[in-house]
Formats: sequence, structure tokens, C-alpha cells
Amino acid sequence: MPISETERKRLARLFRQAVYELLPGELQPSRYPLKIGDRHPELDAFLRAGESWIFITAYHPMGQPQNTTINQAAQRQLLEQLQERAKKVWRGRGYSSDPQQPWEEPTLLTLPFHRREALDLARQFQQLAILYGEKQQVATLLFTD
Repeated sequence: MPISETERKRLARLFRQAVYELLPGELQPSRYPLKIGDRHPELDAFLRAGESWIFITAYHPMGQPQNTTINQAAQRQLLEQLQERAKKVWRGRGYSSDPQQPWEEPTLLTLPFHRREALDLARQFQQLAILYGEKQQVATLLFTD
């Protein structure tokens, strides 16, 4: 179901205020921030021309809170699909920068991913938007509707 322009603007503001980061692991030794509107050359190093990456979660489909069991099962299913597609995957998290409205959810950074494929996956898991980056370009917020 398409969201209204007013709701899209509200969500875009919330998504831009959120903090996105990769957790320490094989890609990097410390937390690595991902920012809408920034380039991420560390990720570019893993991509060929025309390839891109996504930062995605399966938590809270359509922005509706779900219980932990449902969220964790959906996230496991997302990870399994990515592994079946032979994608490179790193764990991350997204969280609120607003202490008045705290939230946090696990995320996955995966590559390579082309735009259409990324949006199809996000729609499959009923996500309103994903963080998307192309080689040597700034990261953008892509809405799925």
C-alpha cells in the first residue's frame, strides 16, 4: 500500500535522524557508521562498476512493531536468503538518535546488490525503506513504494 507524501516526509526525517552502523567484524575492527548522503569508499573496495550494497532489516514489517520472536524469525529468514544467493553479509544495527523515542534493531549489510533486486527483497520483507549505496556514489534512502 503506498504511503502518503506527508508520511513519506515524516519517515524520511526519522530515517535520516537514525544511526546506522556495521558491527566490528571481518570487514572492519571497530564500529563503522553508514550515513545517508555520504560516500563509503571502504565498501566500494568490495564492488565492481555498477554494483551496489544495501543495509536492510526484516524487523517491524511496514513499520509496525512486532514481538521479538516474530522479528527474530524474519531476520533469520532474511539472512538465509542472502546466504542462498551467495551474497557477502555483515551484521549491523540501526537505532534512534532521539532518547525520547528509543529503538534499536539488528540489520544486515549485504553486497553486491543491484537496485531492482534490493527493492524486491525489501518489499518481500515488507520494509518501508532501505539504505542503498552504489560504487563511488553517496548512500541514499530508497522507499519501497
